[in-house]
Amino acid sequence: MPHQLVLFCIEEACASSASELQTEESVSAAVEKPALSTTSENLMERIVDQANLETAWQNVRANRGAPGPDGVTLDKFPETFRPQWPEFRRQLLEGTYEPGPARRKSIPKPDGSQRNLGIPNVIDRVLQQAILQVLTPIFDPGFSESSFGFRPGRSAHGAAKQVQAHIRAGYRHCVMEERGLPSLLGIWKELTAKIRTA
Repeated sequence: MPHQLVLFCIEEACASSASELQTEESVSAAVEKPALSTTSENLMERIVDQANLETAWQNVRANRGAPGPDGVTLDKFPETFRPQWPEFRRQLLEGTYEPGPARRKSIPKPDGSQRNLGIPNVIDRVLQQAILQVLTPIFDPGFSESSFGFRPGRSAHGAAKQVQAHIRAGYRHCVMEERGLPSLLGIWKELTAKIRTA
């Protein structure tokens, strides 16, 4: 399940769960979405389209990053990938492609603990980005305006700023539904402390 941060703010009594809330902010998630079946026939063709893959490669290259378990660096990727592309494309279109394993890497956190990362091979990062570029315009418009987790141009800090704006507008209760990202609680506590002192 992807990580999400969803906020619901209300003027009166606080609901016991996010599902009980029916506010303008939470109702926006009920936007009518086109049936996926109308576009699913050509989704994979759109994903493996040369222009989409080139954009995905540019984004992955701009993000930089270390090689995955196969050892292929960003600099070596184009010469390694070109001769293999017809086979990757065939597997993707047939539904038989299997991503490679991710390389495990631990990096230190400010509190002294370790953050575990999984670093995929460059080809898998490019394919993930290509999929994201095709699916985001389909699904993102139907998401709630109060949803901030892993969405373009949104962050936990943006969610906290929205809460601040709601408080200034007279709302006094906020239900925060957080799934799978404990570090957001630290940001939330820090920013709510600032709200209380403002």
